[in-house]
Order: sequence, then structure tokens, then C-alpha cells
Amino acid sequence: MDKAYEAWQKAPTPENLTALIGAASPVIDSALSSYGSGDPALRGRAKILAVGAVRSFDPKQGVALKTHLMNQLKPLHREAAHRSTVVSVPEKMLADSHQLYRSEQEFIDEHGREPNVTELAARTGYSPDRIAKVREAAKPAVAESLGVPGTGASHQPGVQRTNPQQIWLEFVHHDLGNIDKKILEWKKGLYGQPVLANQEIAQRLNLSPGAVSQRSARIAARLAEGLPPALTGDMT
Repeated sequence: MDKAYEAWQKAPTPENLTALIGAASPVIDSALSSYGSGDPALRGRAKILAVGAVRSFDPKQGVALKTHLMNQLKPLHREAAHRSTVVSVPEKMLADSHQLYRSEQEFIDEHGREPNVTELAARTGYSPDRIAKVREAAKPAVAESLGVPGTGASHQPGVQRTNPQQIWLEFVHHDLGNIDKKILEWKKGLYGQPVLANQEIAQRLNLSPGAVSQRSARIAARLAEGLPPALTGDMT
């Protein structure tokens, strides 16, 4: 793995990055076993975390690459908790939740990032509103297991279609590019997504925090055309 890392450092091409992640497979397998309950469905997410780990690795810190990688794969514990606690929902909703998860993992494997709701809707055939409802149905059990509060429905598209602010939010989302759509979903908690800080968004989209901040600022400027400052200030 160290030689693959050196090759990627000298020539950070997609091909060398793919080779490096391949060389890191034993570490990823170990992390899946330790943090992900051995769930093979989490491999796509593990690869995304691994990419972020090798990009943030600094040999000068005196920590081995394998150790750094294992530390950065710890969020798999949250993902495993999500999958193991989605049990107290109706059978149809549970089936839809599993389908959403499988589709998200397939998209991650193919594109190296998580899909926005438009991309996920196209892949599953579910409407964005259906995706939001499925995610919301599963959220209480997940929140309880992790000891964090669930996200309310006030930001969920489809809840208050007569609200001009909500309509404008959906309008802006529709017109954004795929990456910016995902950023907006995470910044505003749209379609059942958690609200994330720029640092985690950057890691999950394989962008720099600065790039996420710049994109967020542009999105905020667009939102400001139809929303009061109080509703756009949390975008940066």
C-alpha cells in the first residue's frame, strides 16, 4: 500500500488512485469488520472514506498510512447503526428504504460520490417526495440509536407546497448542477438528508472545504433572490 501511495503522490491520476484504493482493500476489509459489522453493502461508503483518508494523509505527522486510514473509516459505525436500526417501519417502507440504500451504494461505486435526490429518483423511479418520506420514516429509530435528535419536517419539500419560500427553495434546487444540488440538500436538510457542516460535505463529495464554501456561497446568493437573509445565512 505504501508503494501505491508513493506512486499516487508522484502522479495523482484517477488510475493511480484506483490502484491505491485497491491496495488498501485489506485495511478496508478490516474496518468493515471492526466498524461496519461486516456488512458488504457498506463497501461503497468505505471506499469514499478511504479516498478522503489518503488525500488528507500527512506522512510528516508520524502516523502510519494504515493507522490513519483505519481512523478515518470509523464513521462506518454510524452507517452500520443506520442499517441495523431501520426495523420498526411498515414492510413496504422498509423495502423502499433498502432499495434506496442499495441504489445509493451502486451510485457511489460508479461515480465516487453520493447521489443527489434527482439522481437517486432517476435511478429508483421514486419521486423526491417519496424518497423524503422513506428517509423520514427510518430516521426516528436511527436518531434514537445514535443519541441525536431527528430532523423536523419543516424543511422537507412537499410538506408545505403553498409556502412561497418552500417553493423557491425547490425551484433553486431544480436548477442547480448535480454537485450543488447535493450540497444544498445537506446544508438545508432537504429530502430527509441530515444537515452537515462543510468539512463533512467536503469529505463525502471528495472536494476541499474551500470548494464547498465557494459553492455554498453561490447557492446562498441564488437563494437570497427569493428568501430572507435569516433563511440563507446558514449556507456558508
